[in-house]
Amino acid sequence: MSVVSVSMPEELLNQIDQFADNHGYTGRSEVLREASRNLLGEFEDKKLEDIEGDVVVIIAFNYEHEAVIEEIHDVQHQFQDVITTTDHIHEGE
Repeated sequence: MSVVSVSMPEELLNQIDQFADNHGYTGRSEVLREASRNLLGEFEDKKLEDIEGDVVVIIAFNYEHEAVIEEIHDVQHQFQDVITTTDHIHEGE
């Protein structure tokens, strides 16, 4: 296995050491190897345009502003071919 030298602030290094102790790692190297694998895995072959799924959008606003309501309705109508459900609630004061 190759050895890599990394510069980092002392505070971050202390956090890594504490994390290793608290989570049963053998040391810094094990923590950094796993962190590196996780980081690389997040970006490996994961382009949003290639993923199919649903999106949930939550918009919280003051319902008393008529202009906001009109804009939301305009967006709903513009994208009604892809919007499958809309709902709203009134939160008590």
